[in-house]
Amino acid sequence: MKNDVKYTKKQIEAMRFIRNNIINYGKAPSVRALMNALDYSSPRSAALVINELIKKGLLKKREDGSVRIIKNIEEQDNHARTINIPMI
Repeated sequence: MKNDVKYTKKQIEAMRFIRNNIINYGKAPSVRALMNALDYSSPRSAALVINELIKKGLLKKREDGSVRIIKNIEEQDNHARTINIPMI
């Protein structure tokens, strides 16, 4: 059964940035870092995106205020994917 929940471009960008930050640095990015990644001028705009992702069940807020990914967005097959390859 396919998920019929629609995501905005910014929500998809935010999930990718959060996921990549957790993979590369072991923790979720700050709201200000997410603000910069999404080209917003206010941290409040990034916080609103986070809150929408929480409402949609993709993220969960921890007691310390950080977020963790509950569910990834199912991306279409025609989207590019990024992988990390170690440089030797």
